[in-house]
Amino acid sequence: MQHVFLMSASGLTTGAAEYYPLKDWNGTALGLGNGTNKKRLRAGTLSYFTIETAAAAGVGKSWTFSLYKNGVVTATVLTISGGSQTQATQTQGINVADSDYFEWEVTASGTPTAARAFFGCIYEPAAGGVYVLTFADADAPTAGATEFSRIPNGGWTATEAERQAPFPHACTIKEIHAAVVTAPGAGKTLTLTARVAGADTLATVSISETSISGSTIGLSVAVTAAQLLSLSSVLTAAATAAAVQITLVIQPTVDNEAVWMGGTANNLAASVQYHSIPDGERAEETTTEGLKQQAVPAVKTNYLTVRKFYVRMNTVSNSNDVWTVRNNAGTGIEFTILAGANDGSNTADDLTLTSYDKINLRVDASTADNVG
Repeated sequence: MQHVFLMSASGLTTGAAEYYPLKDWNGTALGLGNGTNKKRLRAGTLSYFTIETAAAAGVGKSWTFSLYKNGVVTATVLTISGGSQTQATQTQGINVADSDYFEWEVTASGTPTAARAFFGCIYEPAAGGVYVLTFADADAPTAGATEFSRIPNGGWTATEAERQAPFPHACTIKEIHAAVVTAPGAGKTLTLTARVAGADTLATVSISETSISGSTIGLSVAVTAAQLLSLSSVLTAAATAAAVQITLVIQPTVDNEAVWMGGTANNLAASVQYHSIPDGERAEETTTEGLKQQAVPAVKTNYLTVRKFYVRMNTVSNSNDVWTVRNNAGTGIEFTILAGANDGSNTADDLTLTSYDKINLRVDASTADNVG
């Protein structure tokens, strides 16, 4: 089954080369091989790469995007130059082995206009009927504490309710894999557990002593549509705390379904604001829609359909907030979270996207200080 990977970078700069993970990131560049970049995949293929910038590079100037596999550059290199803002390739068949990770290198020529960048591609696991959620939390969990993070990311906190997110469809968690930048240390252990509806599941993995990774496979953890998911961390006191990378292998109940998930970084303002999709890390907002429109890669079936849309807020809303997933024509799936409520959904309407359509999230809040 096809899985559309989307990612955005908050702002390219014209200094030294910058590196970004393949998917689910909204932020500044990281060093080549940074632990947060190592969002490891299962065996499969990558294809249909799309790059877009929010502003043109300028006459005689360019951005060059080179795809790295396990720290080594591949033949996939895309350049955006002059007045262009988009570049795509139909190149197929970049093979992915278990635990491979990919990064984008971005280099500037001629001092191009600094701009947000959007990355997209198609990932097809070799094992049929599954997809992966692979994400990282750049914040390290606290030693000697039990903390919680959102799936796919939300920063660690002691309050689970602040990190629970509704999962859009029914599925089964088949595997969980984890890696850290630095080992916990002698006699120390980090245990990470996927939780459903506030309860531990068997989707748990531990990393101990000098190890920097761990896996649990052969699972059958059932999740029903709209159940609340979170990730718990238990790190031994005095252990070395480090950024965590997680991969979940998921089998959807309905064939060919996969999910996009993300979260906002800030409280809602009393205005119309826009977010990228999925921004698997915490996303900052803007009032300029064009800065958050993400182009969908060339889809092999020539379209994909967004079928279910859920939002959960950390606290109850202060006003009637209208949430919309929309394309570049302004067509979308919409619902309202009423004042006094903290969640909402639309599972009845569909939004069909063809190759290179753009998609983003629009939020219209009439009162400030709501927590998204």
